[in-house]
Parts: sequence; structure tokens; C-alpha cells
Amino acid sequence: MKPNPNSSHASLANGDRPAHAACGAGQPARADTPAWTPTTWRGEQAYELTAASWRAVVSVERGRLVHFGPADTGRNLLFETASRQDPFSWGGHRVWLGPQALWGWPPPDAWERAAAENVEVNGSRLALLMPDAGSGFPRLTRIYEVSGSRLACRVAIAGGTQAVQVMQILQTPQATTVDLTPAPSAQWPRGYFRVGGDIGPSMEPVFLLPAGVQERPGHVHIAFAGKSDKFAFPPQALAAHTGGRTLLLAFGESRGTELDAPDGGFYTQVYIGHAEAPVVELEQLSPQWKAGEDAEFTMYVELAPLAAPKE
Repeated sequence: MKPNPNSSHASLANGDRPAHAACGAGQPARADTPAWTPTTWRGEQAYELTAASWRAVVSVERGRLVHFGPADTGRNLLFETASRQDPFSWGGHRVWLGPQALWGWPPPDAWERAAAENVEVNGSRLALLMPDAGSGFPRLTRIYEVSGSRLACRVAIAGGTQAVQVMQILQTPQATTVDLTPAPSAQWPRGYFRVGGDIGPSMEPVFLLPAGVQERPGHVHIAFAGKSDKFAFPPQALAAHTGGRTLLLAFGESRGTELDAPDGGFYTQVYIGHAEAPVVELEQLSPQWKAGEDAEFTMYVELAPLAAPKE
């Protein structure tokens, strides 16, 4: 079934495709305003948008952003998998509700391996309602829209009885390197800390310099070094270098009644994979909000300009 931008709102019945709806009928977008348009990606229903210097593709059947890269080359700077049968991942932009201690592992299929239940398109705004994960978790909606030169990746939650945070995770290839800014303090002398991976221990103030990590004043550079590791930093915009370009991933707005600050409020995190998980994951996490209230968290993705050639 091809996407039908004139269909009405509907729920997804078993075996059906996601329902699609266009909003703002009778209010055509300006000719110079980028808009999401139907396309096919790896044989899957999808939408694409080109804005500024980048192109983005969202797969309806994976319920997520699956492609982000330069508009002029067609190269995908995100980690991608050939099909939804891949046992490791569906790639691209993962979204979970945390803290992870609420569900352990693996994530609920409703977040990780499900098509969007409903799709709404309104010019440069694309909203995907994901299936109900049950267990008292709120329903989540992934929203992708243009914000200046950036792609805003918003996650809105509603209902539920669990107090949760939003965990936005952008999977990139293993060769990706990442630059971040530490914030040294009496509690955290290095200005960041280990928060997962195979090496441990986590959330310790003093630790040996990890393999693959380089430090200099005001700067930390992270690269794959053979073993899984994960680090947490204060909220910030990080720079990820992959495919000859630089992705800028910024911590955005949080809207909701804050209940707690998981990981001590160090919400910008980087996960380094291993042989069976050949990825570098760039993460922006929200605070944990009061249960039962609507909330929303945004991160921004941007393609850094190419450096001007030296004369």
C-alpha cells in the first residue's frame, strides 16, 4: 500500500500498514519550504526531506530516522542494516524510555522492532505514533521536523503510570570518532565518567584513562579500541566524525515535570560497541519526569559545513 496523505486518522490493525494523514489541508507549503514526501527505502514505505545541505529519510516500517547525510552525495552517515531481519539492530535512530533499569534487556519491541502505528505529515513535520509497550509505559511519538539548518528529533510521551525519561540514540558506523567537552569538578575530576560497557566499573570518580580515549584541556576524543565502553558527559552538543563529514548532535529542550536526574544529570553519552555490535552510539537523554503527565524531549542533528580549502 502506498502512503496516502489524504487518509484519515486510524489505528493500526493486526497485519495492516500504518495509517497516514496529512494535516493543514488547504494550506499549501511555500515553494521554498522543505517538506516530507513519500519515497521507498530498501523496499520499505518511507518519507524523505532535503533541507539546507542534508537529506533525511524516515522508514515508516521501522518507525524511525534511517538516513541522514549530505544531500549532494547520497551517503548515509548513520549505521544501517539491510533488512528488518537483521538480528542486531534496525539501525538509525533508536528511542527508548528509561531508565533502563525499568526493563533490563532487550528493549520492548514496541520501541525497537515495530512499524509506526499512525503517521501524520504536515509540510516539514513528520510524526510517528509508536505502538503501546504496555507495562504502564507512556505512549511515545517520534517527531521529525526542520528547525533552521538542523533536523529536530522530538519525542513526545503521553499517559502511562511509569515515571520515565526519553533516551535518544543515534547509531553510527564503528569508525566514527567523537569529540566532547568535559566539566571537571570536585566530584568528577575528569569531568565525565564511565557508565556502561564491558570494562567497568561505572560512575566512579577516578579511573584510568580508557583505551581509545584521548584527553587534553577542555577536550575529550573517543574512538573504538576493541572493547565495549560507554561514557557520560554533561548535556552538550557533541561532534561525531564519520564518512568524511561531521555530525553535530545537540541536547535540546526538555518539557515536563522533572522527578529525578538519572546518571547524575550527565545526559550526553557515547557508547562504543564491539565485534558483534559494530557501532558508535551517540546519545542524548532527558531528565526523568513525573508519571502520568505529557512531556517532550528534543535533540538536534546537523551536518557541519565542509572546511574551506586552504590557499
